[in-house]
Amino acid sequence: MFSFPRYLAAKKSVDDRALNGHVWHKLWEELPASSRQRPLSILEIGAGTGSMIQRILDTHHLSHALYTAIDADPDNIAVLEGQLQGWAEARPHFIVMAQAIDLYDFLPRNQERYDLLIAHAVLDLLPLAETLPALLGLLQPNGLFYFTLNFDGVTAFQPPTPLGEAFDDEVERVYHRTMDERHTNGRRSGDSRTGRHLLPLLRQCGAEITAVGGSDWVVCPPYPHDEAYFLSHILHFFDQSLSHHPDLPADQFAQWLAARRAQLASGDLIYLAHQLDVLGKVAADNN
Repeated sequence: MFSFPRYLAAKKSVDDRALNGHVWHKLWEELPASSRQRPLSILEIGAGTGSMIQRILDTHHLSHALYTAIDADPDNIAVLEGQLQGWAEARPHFIVMAQAIDLYDFLPRNQERYDLLIAHAVLDLLPLAETLPALLGLLQPNGLFYFTLNFDGVTAFQPPTPLGEAFDDEVERVYHRTMDERHTNGRRSGDSRTGRHLLPLLRQCGAEITAVGGSDWVVCPPYPHDEAYFLSHILHFFDQSLSHHPDLPADQFAQWLAARRAQLASGDLIYLAHQLDVLGKVAADNN
């Protein structure tokens, strides 16, 4: 039985290693100071169980903030809400407001404009060209966006399986194609090269990019924390996406999946995914 909230918790240590340090530090250089009189207004879309909130709190960079966290999954928000009291006791002027709501329901209802918009490991699940202008429109003039872990077209497992590297590569290619062809609620909702496509789209929207850097996931044995579970869930995603895919022989894919799970069980599986972090700001006349 797979748990998505547990997957999110398990990937926190993977994300911590992956997040680009240059882009992260540039964020804190660019953010205006916060105070009791002027708390920063922050929105995170696809906030999951609150790992980015915890990461920000751990830096002690922000003393006063109004942080709105939205996620479409009520189970994720339930886990996040379970942490609110502890966060409030530790940082009483860092106020977190969580809501279980789909982004496309949130956008037309929202009347706020924010100093900072965060999208962590979520833009590659959206129709980017359609959605990006609306997301940037959520920001105040000169507001910042911090878009992290944007998948950019490379997945790799090692060592090779007994089926051979050619079949291993084909599995990865077809998996990427399922991202490009995915539809959610009638919308095309994915792009296996979101990272590289995001950069020119931001410029077309009139945004200024101030920092970019790689943020690759790399998971090697021995697996720290709960990262073996993280890898098992990655394989579960492959299982869900490809088990009945017409471009892969079912028996061979079943062998591939069994081989990868055996490599994980024996502590031999290595996993890499290429991603990009992007920081920037909207123009003063964005709104």
